Amino acid sequence: MTNPSVESGLSERIQWNGQAQSRMHKYRRLIGVSKRMSIFFGKRYPNAFPLMFVLGHPKSGTSWMCQLLADYLRLPFPQHSIMPLGCAAVLHSFEPPSMRYRTGVYMVRDGRDTAVSAYFHTRGQLVGGNASAYHKRLFDGLDVDADARDNMAVFLKRLIEYPTGGWTKLPSWGEHVKAYFQLDRSPLCLIRYEELLADGEASLARVIEHVTGNPADGRRISETVDRFSFERQSGRKKGQEDRSSYLRSGTSGDWVNHFSPEAAQYFDETFGDVLVMAGYESTRDWVQGVV
Repeated sequence: MTNPSVESGLSERIQWNGQAQSRMHKYRRLIGVSKRMSIFFGKRYPNAFPLMFVLGHPKSGTSWMCQLLADYLRLPFPQHSIMPLGCAAVLHSFEPPSMRYRTGVYMVRDGRDTAVSAYFHTRGQLVGGNASAYHKRLFDGLDVDADARDNMAVFLKRLIEYPTGGWTKLPSWGEHVKAYFQLDRSPLCLIRYEELLADGEASLARVIEHVTGNPADGRRISETVDRFSFERQSGRKKGQEDRSSYLRSGTSGDWVNHFSPEAAQYFDETFGDVLVMAGYESTRDWVQGVV
């Protein structure tokens, strides 16, 4: 039997997510301008606009890290503000990393998993009737009821060609990640999504020490990680998949279940060197094992 409090919490989250999506679409231009202004002033005048940046390519765990960081530091995390931020806050951005960011976090995730996550998110938007023109473009001619492996090669090519449907055209996963690893002593703390999944407390503690210069409080770290765990936010255990949910499965390495040989070959030809650079493969021979 479902716990009534859990069921109620899920209902509230679903309602809030729907309200947030509607507000975002209604004021998308104002929100886009506001975010660009916040990023500009936060980078250029960090003392006057004390923003804590969390950067990463879409589907790399940036929103999750923002929640953790904001909760621990007791800062707001306004996701869809229609006014530029002039107070201390945590700001999520898909902009590529650069030395102009004084401090913050850079989230990186296996690009194959980000593609799979983007696939199921796009499919969910289409099935749920909330698809934007961008989502429809990615799935044009594809059968939403087909196995993901049958669609993945085509979807992947479109995702790489058109990496985001947001307010600003952004680089692809490979270009985004390469930008970080090519920086000379980046001021951003590198956190891997996979490490955050495996040991959230150690990962968050490392972030807190990096951005504050002080040791993290172990009890607060534990409370924050528990509060924003996959189980708490989704009402499901890790690995228990819900393809209609933004929080789909809470696992890493799921790409092996959804990449066809054609999709793997295309990803390797496009980003194989970055996959090795980022430490997700030791060589480019991984593609030979995809059947």
